[in-house]
Amino acid sequence: YYTSSTDTWSSALFIARVCGGRLAWITTSGELSEARSLNVQRSTHVLIGMRQSEGASEPAGGWYWFDATDRPVTPVDMSSLWLGGQPNDYGGAEDCGVLWTPSLSTTPLFLNDDVCYRRYSNLLLEWPSIF
Repeated sequence: YYTSSTDTWSSALFIARVCGGRLAWITTSGELSEARSLNVQRSTHVLIGMRQSEGASEPAGGWYWFDATDRPVTPVDMSSLWLGGQPNDYGGAEDCGVLWTPSLSTTPLFLNDDVCYRRYSNLLLEWPSIF
């Protein structure tokens, strides 16, 4: 489920939990293709359920999918789904996962790391019947 809502990553995780779901996990190229079919505008960030563990080796270590209980549950290893040059931990503070399409890209939505405190305008959610 794709929705427009302005929230930080932590707030979005809470919203997903209250709704009985979770922030979406994108674990295969097929799931990324499904997300791409949503026709999200370029330069738009879409929050998903991926976060980097505190103290993990930068930039690519310690990425996890979070479930509705706010716990890391599954390590992330999807190098082929990251936007080129990502994750890069730009500014030393990019610990949340988003889907993003660069403004000049012809292919929509790639995994990207970004700051967790930004207020994002789009969330991608999943419910138990879909997990």
